[in-house]
Amino acid sequence: MSKKFFSTFLFMVIALSIFAQTEEFFPEQSTTATATSEVSPLLYITLIFIVVLFLWFLWYANINLWLQAKASKVIIGTHELALMRYKGVPTKEIVGYMIKAKEAQLDLFQEDLVSLYITTEKEGDKGAIKKVVEAMIMAYNAGLRLEMKEVIKQYHAKVDIEKVIKNLVIAQNSHVTTSLKELSEFSLAHVDIHALLEIFIKAKSAHILTLTMKDLVLYQHAHLDIKKLVDAVILANDGGLIYQKPPKKEEKHDEHKDEKPRTDGHDSHGGDSHGGDSHGHEVKIDPEHEKAEKEFIKKLIEHHHSGGNILNVVNAVISAKNADRELEDPTAKLDLSLEAAKNIDLAGIDLLKAVNEAIKFKVIETEPIRAYAGDGIELTMKCRVTIRPRIRKIISGAGEETILARIHENIVTQIGLTKTHRQILESPYLLADSVEQQKKLFDDTAYDLISIDISDVEVGNDIEAKLKSLRAKADYEEERVRRLHIESEVNKAMADAFRDGTFSVKDYYKMRNMEADTSMREALSKSKKQEDTDLAI
Repeated sequence: MSKKFFSTFLFMVIALSIFAQTEEFFPEQSTTATATSEVSPLLYITLIFIVVLFLWFLWYANINLWLQAKASKVIIGTHELALMRYKGVPTKEIVGYMIKAKEAQLDLFQEDLVSLYITTEKEGDKGAIKKVVEAMIMAYNAGLRLEMKEVIKQYHAKVDIEKVIKNLVIAQNSHVTTSLKELSEFSLAHVDIHALLEIFIKAKSAHILTLTMKDLVLYQHAHLDIKKLVDAVILANDGGLIYQKPPKKEEKHDEHKDEKPRTDGHDSHGGDSHGGDSHGHEVKIDPEHEKAEKEFIKKLIEHHHSGGNILNVVNAVISAKNADRELEDPTAKLDLSLEAAKNIDLAGIDLLKAVNEAIKFKVIETEPIRAYAGDGIELTMKCRVTIRPRIRKIISGAGEETILARIHENIVTQIGLTKTHRQILESPYLLADSVEQQKKLFDDTAYDLISIDISDVEVGNDIEAKLKSLRAKADYEEERVRRLHIESEVNKAMADAFRDGTFSVKDYYKMRNMEADTSMREALSKSKKQEDTDLAI
């Protein structure tokens, strides 16, 4: 009902009262002798006015809504309902949410809801009351006792109040102490508070003592992958990289024995401090452990900002330390420190792969090696080389190609020094042993030579037979040239004899007949020898 209606109604009632006093309106009033003893008409009008005003007030204040609130044990007066309606506030909506909250055993004040409605109505936000009330109920059911004014304040600050309170409930259930104000600040800073809370709870469950949610937010704004950081710190803590308790000494009674251990000074649920675990249990804080953890986290952050892979580094150092525990030979231990691991990682080397290879060894294979033994027989073989990376020399040491080249060179030399190829076929391991004994060849490499295995030995060409064949061909050609030269000399002498008259044509034919007869006799002799050989067989 508007002010105009109320003013009009009041004006009509006053006018009616004035007219009631005139004779024209009540003519019988002047002629009645006993006027003083009768009831005045003004009194009737006043009574009617009061009754009408009362009925109008009940209608204006929505008496049905008031009765409904009363039945639900919601404390609100009719004058408050009337005032809300006068201000243009939807009383039914306000009372409805108060009843809903009361059913959840939560008391809300109508002043807060009215104030929220008026401020948000101007901004066109019509669902504000619903969001705030439902968030308050959710928090109350989870055991959180929040101030309505604080919730409204954060809502006005454009905080996703429903999301914030949901995460506040998760924190409460995980025994992590935080506040609506803190989570709201993170939300306004464009932080994924749900992911942040999950990471923080994970850290607290793993007994990471020094990390707080504020620290994680700062790291995230510094472009640090906080999930990787927490995972790396947890791995390091579980692997004993951060701090190892000194061996226990025999207890000696002293004046400080009965003192209580230092614990967190703020709460017993973890929270932003570090004196409790994620189950709400009080955790004793070792100052040395706390200091070592802070220093370790600082080193990881520096390495990350330098472009390193913190998870690879931590995994590699843990793997190396675990392997060292199983190795009895001190010279075979990896002795990989965190600083060395960081330097190797920044050098662009896959550190975790190198450590795994150092633990399990690595097998590389040469290309087919060809060489000639002392007897001129060609041998072809392959070498399977087992190596182990030297972590401390992995940056400055020579690589696999150098190792393979040196092995190839030494195998060729050893084959050439062997008198016959049969020695190698009978004992190929002798070649491998001779190379393995030359450890100094591999001192400047990034690998330790573990063993060499000879495989796929094949016999190739006989170089000596080839040389004999080539020599025979050369001798034959030389003899043929000599004969041609002699024949040319004979022909030249005959030509001179013909010119001098000392050699006639008859003598020439006689010489040719003798040559033919000699050739026939030689052919018959060869044929007879072949027949005798066949008969003997």
